[in-house]
Amino acid sequence: AALDLLEEIVYHTLRAGDVANAWDIYCNRIGGYWNLGWRLGAYERGARICRGFANGRCSDLALGDDAAGLPFRQLPEPWQAIFLNEWALYLKHLGCLEAAACCLKAADASDHRQANWPNVSTGCQNLAEVRLLSGRLAAGLQAGDEALRLAEHADDIIERMASHALRGHARAQRGETDAALTDFQDALSWQYQAEGQTDLPLYSLRGVYHALLLTRLGRHAEAMRMTEANKEVLLRYGEPQDDDIPKCHLILADLARERGNLRAARDMCRRVHAWALERDAKEILCWSALVLARIELDEAVAVVGSPHDRTALQPLNDHAAACRHVLTDGLQ
Repeated sequence: AALDLLEEIVYHTLRAGDVANAWDIYCNRIGGYWNLGWRLGAYERGARICRGFANGRCSDLALGDDAAGLPFRQLPEPWQAIFLNEWALYLKHLGCLEAAACCLKAADASDHRQANWPNVSTGCQNLAEVRLLSGRLAAGLQAGDEALRLAEHADDIIERMASHALRGHARAQRGETDAALTDFQDALSWQYQAEGQTDLPLYSLRGVYHALLLTRLGRHAEAMRMTEANKEVLLRYGEPQDDDIPKCHLILADLARERGNLRAARDMCRRVHAWALERDAKEILCWSALVLARIELDEAVAVVGSPHDRTALQPLNDHAAACRHVLTDGLQ
């Protein structure tokens, strides 16, 4: 209820032409992306408020040559870059990937003008993630390479760590396994330097990417240990609605399925699906549909026993129908 009122105040403040005060309310009273995204998973609310700063215009239109008159352009340039990056993050979660890329490119141009190289590297990482989610693997790898180049130029440990992990994920999706594993090892080395701890594996999104590759390579026990440790760190030090937590649960659900523990896998996956459905988190909705489809297929195999057993035809058809249903849901 408090957020509803504050959001309404932002709209009225913008209508009154007081853009700076509206921005202050969004950042300091509502909490910006840190609160709406990381803490609450309120992606639609965040995107809706950002649209208010652009007069309801879609981002791909708002960033054209006629963007100078839009409210957010009245903010100091560093705040414009922050606004565009936060808008892009909300859009990414909602599956509006091209609009997110458009925002990121505009923010990147602003940070370039200020020679803010760590921020430019972060923007390139975000762009790489968006491109990879779009299935544009070459563009994603190119953005990851650029993110690492800028992180090295800035001599920034945190950005080097994140860029290596992101590039490792891009390489893993392209089948460049050895290069990907090297990138993840480099990311872990930078994590050790940044934090002074050598007892933790890669964690947060970096750990998710690494565990995904290990799972695909059949290194299931290692992937499970890493993901359990990642989840523990996120629950202890992170925010409760951080979307890296349900990603960890999906990896663990798939690993439980591989071990034949289909009931545990299904329960975990359904909880994640409910979390994503509540927030309209498109990536996790798609991913949970994929894992549920795999569970249906494995249950079909477990029920059938033999492809020549006529008594198993109805259960087989039921599981096949369920598999088609969740895959269709994921595609939609």
